[in-house]
Amino acid sequence: MVKPFITVFILIVTTGFSASKSMAVETWKQAPSPLTTRWSKDVSPETARPEYPRPNAVRKEWQNLNGMWEFAFDDNTEGTAAGWSNGHAFPDKILVPWTFEASLSGIGKGKEIHEHIWYRRHFRIPSRWKSKRVLLHFGAVDWQSSVFVNGKLQGSHRGGYTPFTYDITDSLSKSEEQEIVVQVFDPADPKKGAYQPKGKQLGSEGIWYTRTTGIWQTVWLEPVNDTHISDFKLEPDLKTGKINIRAKIAQAEAGLELQAEISGPGLYNPIKFITQDGAGEDYLLTCTVPGASAWSPEHPSLYDIILTVRNAAGVQDQVKAYTAFRSIGLENNRITLNGSPYFLKGVLDQGFWPDGIYTPPTDEAIRNDVAVTKAFGFNLARKHVKVEDPRWYYWCDRLGLLVAQDMPSSHNLQSVEAKDNFVHEWSEVMDAVRAHPCVALWVTFNENWGDPKEFQERVVDLTRISDSTRPIIDASGWDQRSHTDITDIHDYSNELSKHANANPARTTWVGEYGGVALPIPEHTWITGWGYQTVRTPDALLDKYKFLTDQLNGALGISGFVYTQLTDVEQELNGLMTYDRLPKAPPQKFAAINAGPAAKKRIAKR
Repeated sequence: MVKPFITVFILIVTTGFSASKSMAVETWKQAPSPLTTRWSKDVSPETARPEYPRPNAVRKEWQNLNGMWEFAFDDNTEGTAAGWSNGHAFPDKILVPWTFEASLSGIGKGKEIHEHIWYRRHFRIPSRWKSKRVLLHFGAVDWQSSVFVNGKLQGSHRGGYTPFTYDITDSLSKSEEQEIVVQVFDPADPKKGAYQPKGKQLGSEGIWYTRTTGIWQTVWLEPVNDTHISDFKLEPDLKTGKINIRAKIAQAEAGLELQAEISGPGLYNPIKFITQDGAGEDYLLTCTVPGASAWSPEHPSLYDIILTVRNAAGVQDQVKAYTAFRSIGLENNRITLNGSPYFLKGVLDQGFWPDGIYTPPTDEAIRNDVAVTKAFGFNLARKHVKVEDPRWYYWCDRLGLLVAQDMPSSHNLQSVEAKDNFVHEWSEVMDAVRAHPCVALWVTFNENWGDPKEFQERVVDLTRISDSTRPIIDASGWDQRSHTDITDIHDYSNELSKHANANPARTTWVGEYGGVALPIPEHTWITGWGYQTVRTPDALLDKYKFLTDQLNGALGISGFVYTQLTDVEQELNGLMTYDRLPKAPPQKFAAINAGPAAKKRIAKR
C-alpha cells in the first residue's frame, strides 16, 4: 500500500525589498479552525504577508499596511464615515489581509453572514516621503468598498478580485498620525438580488464554500515623484523578438527620457533602449532581443526589465518588471504553444485554504502549491472561478505552469445592472493578469451559472477585442455557444474514451473529470463527498490511471483538467488534503500523466 505522502518545497527568496510597519503590534491569536496548514505557525502581526505584493511592477520603496486593524460589524447599516472616524469604538481587531471568516484573521466566524463591515487603521508617513506623492494600494477587497483618509473620501470601488489605487497626498494631515477608514458592502444571497461575481462563495455546503468579505489581499503605501510611470504594458512578440513597451508617464514634459534595460537568457550583458518621443503622457519604446528564448512549462525563460524615467533633474522613477516570449494558438483544431502542438495536462485549482479561506497564509505556501502541481506532472492549472493573489501568477511564471483563467461566476445575471457589472469586473480581471506569460486561456463562464444565455456571446466578443492573443472558452462545460474557440467537456463518468474523435469540428478538451474522493483521517475539514470514492492511496492511483489514460491516448483531445488539486472543505476529491498533504507520492501521478499513451499520441502527429 502507498501511504499518504508529503513533500516540502523550499522557498527561494528572489527579492530584497523589505516592508516597514508604522503600527504597534497588538495581541493576536489564530481563531479555532477545523483544519490548518503547516504555514499557520509563520503568521503573526509582524509577519502578515510581508513580501512585495505586485511582483511584475516593483518599486524599491514601500510600506506594508498589513497587520492589526480595528474592525466592526455594521449589521444595522446605520454607520457613516464620519461616525466611524476619530474615536468611534471599534469592538474588534482583525489581522489584515485575512477576512473575518478566516481563522488567521483572529476572528474566524466563517459560518456567519455580515454584509456591512468597517475597518480602521492609523499609520505614519516616513519623513523622507514628505516631498512625494503617496499612493494607497489595495490588492483586493470583496466586494464594494469606500475608502476614507483622515475623513476624506478617496473613492469607491466595485469588484472583489482586482487591485485599485488612490493618490492620498492631498488628504494627508500635517500631524504625524494618519487614519484610514474602509467601508465594505458584500451582499450574500443571489436570491435576494446579490449579482456580483462570487465564484464558490455561497456557504459551506455541497459544492459551495465559506464566503470572503472585505480586505483579502495586501494593503500598502508607495511614494512616487510628480513625474512617474502611472501605467505600462509589455507586448513581446516571439516571431520577431521585439518588445513594445507602452508607458503612461504622469507629469511628462519635453526632454523626458524613458529607458529600458533588459536582461535574461542568451544576454551576457543587459541591453539598453532609450526613447524621448512621447505624445503627451503616452510613450512607446520598441526593443529587440536577439535570439529571444521562448517560455514554456519545460523552460520558463523570463526576461527582467528595468524601466527608468529621467529628466533634467535626474531619475524620477524606476520600476522593475519582467516578461516572456511565448505564443498560444489553435491550428488544425489543436492547441499550440510557441507554434507547435502542445497537450495540456491540467488540474482544477480552486485556491481555498483552511486557515486563510481566499488568502494564502504565506508566500512559501503559494509557491508550494505551484511546485507540487508541477511535481504531480501537470503543465496547467485551471484557476477555477477565482482570481488569485498576484504572487501565485508570479510563481507560475517563474516555475513554469500554464493557467486557464476563469472569471468568477455571478449567480444572478438577469438584470442589465448585473450584466454591466460582470463586464466591468471581467475587464478589470483581464487587465490585472494579462501581463503574466503563464495565462494561456480565458474562461468567461463556468457551465451555465447565472444563466447567461446570449449574454455569453457578448462577453466572448468583448474578450476577443480586449485580448486577441489567447484562445477563449465561452463556458467550461454544459451550455456552450458558437463564439467559443474551444469545445469544453465536463464528464465525471468512467467512460471518457467516447470523447475521442480523430477529426473534431473544433479544438476540444475535457475541462473537468475525475473527482475521486479519498478521505484521509485527521486531515479533513468535515465529513464530505466526491463524485466517486476510493478507500486507499493505491486505489486512488489506480482510478486516476484508469481515467487519465483514456484521455492521454484520445485522438482529437487537446488536453484535460482533473478535479482537483486539493480537498476544499467538504469536497474530498483532491490529490492533496485541504491542509496540503499529498494523498500518494506526486511522482506516481506524474508517471501516469507522462505515460506511454501520451508518447504514442505525440508520435502520431
